This record gives sequence, C-alpha cells and structure tokens, in this order.
Amino acid sequence: MGEIKVERDSFAVQISSITAQRKRLNRDLADREGNCSQSAEKMAELHAERDQALQSKYSVFTRMDELVASASSNQSPAPALRPKTFFSTSKQAMASCLEVREAEN
Repeated sequence: MGEIKVERDSFAVQISSITAQRKRLNRDLADREGNCSQSAEKMAELHAERDQALQSKYSVFTRMDELVASASSNQSPAPALRPKTFFSTSKQAMASCLEVREAEN
C-alpha cells in the first residue's frame, strides 16, 4: 500500500511539472504568434513604402522623358552649361562628345 502512495505522489509531481511546462509553452507560442503578426504588419508597411517609391521613381523618369521629348521637338537653343550626363557605355560617351564638338564647330 505504501508503494502505491509513493507512485501516486511521483505521478502527481510529474503531472504538475508537465502542466507547468505546457502552460509555459503555450505562453511562448502566443508570444511568437504575436511577433509573427507584428512582422507581417511591418512587411506590409515596407512593401507599401517600396511600391510608393517605385511609383515616384517611375513618375520622375516619365516626366524627364516628356521634358526631353518636348525640348527636342521645340528645337530650342542649347543651354549655356550642358547638364551632366551619365552614359552606360564608353561608346555612348564618345559619340556624345563628338556631337558636341561638331555642334560647336
């Protein structure tokens, strides 16, 4: 009979320990779910900001294209100071320099 009581007490301690561990794991899970929710919200905000920046960039480039097309169709005189131009290849840069020299002569 005493042996049964010892086993029962041992099981009670194990059950109590497992119950406490389960509660702790449930709290950890709830915290992680909250963190995931916050991360998802932050990602959505960042995507919206990126989309807005891309749209703004697209608008700027579209406007630049319109201005260039308008300026070339008006055949207005060249400005006193040539704006800085960045070329993707050295051939484009050389061609531009030759055009400027020919226009100056």
